[in-house]
Amino acid sequence: MSPPTKIPPLTSKTLPISLIKGVIGPAILYVPHGFSTSGYLFTLPMLFLTVCLFLWSSRALLDSWKDEYDLQAKSLNGPTSERSLLVSSTDSDDDKLDAELEGSVETRFPSEASDDLKPEEWTIVKPTFTSLVKTTFNNSTSTLIDLMIFCQQSGITLTYYIFISKNLSVCFGVNDNIVIFVLMLVQLPLSCIESIALLSKTNLIANGLIGYGLVGIVIYAFVKEDKEGLEAFGGIRDKWYLFIGMSVLLFEGLITLVIPLRNATPKEIEHTFYGVLQTVVVALAIFYVFFSMLCWYSFGNSVGIVLTANLPVNAWSRSVQVCYSIAVGFTFPLQNFPAMEIVKNIADDSRTGGVKRTVVGCVVVGFMALVGEAIKDDLDHLVSLVGALFGIPLAFIVPSLMRNQRGEEGWKRKVNWAVVCCGFVVMIAATVATVVSWSVKE
Repeated sequence: MSPPTKIPPLTSKTLPISLIKGVIGPAILYVPHGFSTSGYLFTLPMLFLTVCLFLWSSRALLDSWKDEYDLQAKSLNGPTSERSLLVSSTDSDDDKLDAELEGSVETRFPSEASDDLKPEEWTIVKPTFTSLVKTTFNNSTSTLIDLMIFCQQSGITLTYYIFISKNLSVCFGVNDNIVIFVLMLVQLPLSCIESIALLSKTNLIANGLIGYGLVGIVIYAFVKEDKEGLEAFGGIRDKWYLFIGMSVLLFEGLITLVIPLRNATPKEIEHTFYGVLQTVVVALAIFYVFFSMLCWYSFGNSVGIVLTANLPVNAWSRSVQVCYSIAVGFTFPLQNFPAMEIVKNIADDSRTGGVKRTVVGCVVVGFMALVGEAIKDDLDHLVSLVGALFGIPLAFIVPSLMRNQRGEEGWKRKVNWAVVCCGFVVMIAATVATVVSWSVKE
């Protein structure tokens, strides 16, 4: 899932489309392999649990958003020092860019001006995920969460190196190390882009290519003559634990997508937002099950973590592999963007003209290429580890913990603590199991 780009005001029709577009990405191709190596008796309940936890976390995040927005709206008439999320019309364009990208600005006029300032137009910057973290937790906790976001996004880009190299090496018979090297050269200049708005067009192209690939795979799985059949299905398999992190990574973009889409939702339909979110998430989970079971039924237990490798060798299959590889390549800088922005904020890079961000971006892209070459045969373990170690805390632990930190009371507070504890236990168990089994080869 790509991070949010500039989002125009949403309507009742474009809201569900935006949610679907933001969640479905290259990770969907990993799910059939996860089903075949884990078994349906584990994957189905795990996917159900993941959906429930995500919906609860999304609710907690939206409640925190509302609290923070109401607080900032009240501060319009307060002292200037209290306007931590307000932007003056006299501020620089750079200060308003991030808010505008998420459609999160709302113009207000203060009823009175402070003594040292002339009356002017102020803009409320609606809370973002990052700003909520910074206003809720202390500096140490905020830095730790920034580090987790950095590692998760870097881990996702690492899976892209492996995915593309496997696709193109099978398609054209090229050594996958060469593909990784060429991809690194392509991504180095893209990692230096400092405006996510410049990547919005490539994001749209990527979504179209992914749609073409998915439709093609579904059609082929239906018409394939020599299907493996129900005999391939198994209840519990040896690598069931790998699906824990994988199931979380499937929806990892949901948490970071909820806030920008909520910011872009006009007041006329804001009361429908959570209901639409629930419907879309449940529908996507059903599609994941359908897609996985269909591919499992068609390709059997040989279904690969890079699903396109199971397609026949012909011009059509090559077009699917190439299109999906291009789509993932376009998504690469979008996934890398949040990590680079964290570097920019921590290093106070505005004073250096973006030099630190550029240098770190190039180093990260190069380092991920080296790691990708070293672990190119362990994509399933990598996906599981990224989802378990970084995805679970960001999706389950942080939103509920944030809500309680902001004063949640009653039974919801208890449920939040239960979700936090569940997330922490699952994170540790899944991470340890994945790391311990990493060296085990079939």
